[in-house]
Amino acid sequence: MGFQYTLGLNVLPTPFEPEGEEGGLFACLLNDVPYWTNLYDDCEFVGQIDIPQEAKVVTRHRKIKVDKLILSNVVPIQIFFKQWFHPYYVLHCDPFNLRFILPDEQTWYHGLMAVEGHPHAFQYLDQDHHHWTQYEPMLSRNGNCIQYLPTQPDEACRMAVKQNGLVLGIIRNRSPELCLLAVHQNGLALQFVENQTEELCLTAVRQNPMAIQYVKDQTFAIAWDAWRKDKRVQPYIKPSHVTWFERKSRDLSKRLLEGCIKME
Repeated sequence: MGFQYTLGLNVLPTPFEPEGEEGGLFACLLNDVPYWTNLYDDCEFVGQIDIPQEAKVVTRHRKIKVDKLILSNVVPIQIFFKQWFHPYYVLHCDPFNLRFILPDEQTWYHGLMAVEGHPHAFQYLDQDHHHWTQYEPMLSRNGNCIQYLPTQPDEACRMAVKQNGLVLGIIRNRSPELCLLAVHQNGLALQFVENQTEELCLTAVRQNPMAIQYVKDQTFAIAWDAWRKDKRVQPYIKPSHVTWFERKSRDLSKRLLEGCIKME
């Protein structure tokens, strides 16, 4: 267990160590607080710090290390942010600070700022704002945001997979149309498709030949499209197909060579 801070004077119980992350009590300047609030999962409060004149002090980037400090005026982070900062500033410092912006202060643009910083920050957006049409800009920038919508409307899902086909894996209702959109954006999304058609598989391997490894019924046409685009897919192709492809390639090379000789 780490050092337990109390109101009033706090003194380091062990020798002060100017270097390293141990052997000191840490604090920061006012403008650096938003960079600190997500360092620990249980961070809930912010307090005012005064440093006694006789204290040992080392100043680092965005933090101060001391051997003693005086703690006062402890308040919840949400209240502290509201009193001292504009929401745009705290989100610029750390997108996960969205969880510390009071619900009545949040707007869809705050959600957009947070998602641009990190898509998973979207989970902290107040649910009163969770209507997908408000977050069209977020879905178009990062389809992963679809996982944080309480419902997954068809149009929202289409927008998400157009941005990132692999998002198909976290969508509950995978219609044939949605699956086709997903593999068109990223062929590897084929791994999340249960009911595969030849058209779907061809679209997938043409976008990314490595999608051949997820094809359930590997027809000649699908295998040929993948192999001729990228020979590295050979380990995933049926041996009988590979043998025929290699023979066909040799025959083609031979005919081309014969044609060149006749032209000379």
